[in-house]
Amino acid sequence: MYCRNCGDEVSDRARFCLKCGHSTIDYQRAVPARESIGFFKGTREAFLSLFKTSEAVGTPHKIAFDKPHASQYSVIRKYGVAVLGLIIAVIVLDLIYGVGLQAVAFVVPVAYLIWVNRTDRYEPEPKSLVLILFGWGMVSTVPSLFANNAFFALASDEYIAATIGAPIIEETFKMLGLLWLVNSKKFRGQFNDHMDGLVYGFAVGMGFSVVEDAFYFYGVFATDGITAVTGLFITRQLLFGIGHGVFTAMTGRWLGLVRVRVGRVRTRDVLPGLTVAIFLHGLWNGTTIIPLMGFILTIWFAIFLRRHIREALQDETSWGFSTGTTTI
Repeated sequence: MYCRNCGDEVSDRARFCLKCGHSTIDYQRAVPARESIGFFKGTREAFLSLFKTSEAVGTPHKIAFDKPHASQYSVIRKYGVAVLGLIIAVIVLDLIYGVGLQAVAFVVPVAYLIWVNRTDRYEPEPKSLVLILFGWGMVSTVPSLFANNAFFALASDEYIAATIGAPIIEETFKMLGLLWLVNSKKFRGQFNDHMDGLVYGFAVGMGFSVVEDAFYFYGVFATDGITAVTGLFITRQLLFGIGHGVFTAMTGRWLGLVRVRVGRVRTRDVLPGLTVAIFLHGLWNGTTIIPLMGFILTIWFAIFLRRHIREALQDETSWGFSTGTTTI
């Protein structure tokens, strides 16, 4: 195994790293690779990870060290260029026929995504593939809009529709992009572990946020003018903008854990992570009518997202990713 602090190789029986003195006792107690993860046990683990440090993945599945064939990168780039072209077209059309509010809606989510993507320093994901998942997040707003409208029309209470219906609908459609990626024969070699899942999930959520925020901006602009849009931009993006990214990152993280522990991801394996994403989304929709609660939740989201990133990087360090001693 490898020291999580300095990345130096350490004997499996060692109690500390000979190079830096870092304790390795926790590594020896780490959760070993498993054959399967049940729904109830997985959901419990996924929920507990929101409040406390998760146990390390001591022995990763060999899938964690997969290296995609070089030919796959050209395919990824082609898809990425197509998505980038679509995004540019949306921005240009908005500037021509609108007042640029869709373009404004890109600023903060893209900045958040760049930050999260840069934390993946040991085995960074192809930017084109991150862009593809970002594009899926944008596209997923369309079926979500129709499904939400149908649910709201049937629901007897708008609050119930917002806290139960909308989270289930939106997180399910966002999840489909992650499930496609983790099972894609062409691209799944780029989805190795929970760090990858955090990045891809966050990308999907930020793509969704870009389009949804633009809808809100234009709605407020039509009734109250640009001053009201400025206030909405500050609250919805600057202060509370990471929400959608964090929700779907929890789905991606869980898919990555299944991938690194078991190898093969079945459709039902997504349910624990999806359940947590729906819960967080519902909690957010249900409590942000109180501004202080929205601020508290945003801080909590940032805290456990950063902890998940740190834990994933520690796992990758213990596997040798930080020193380039693996075959990935």
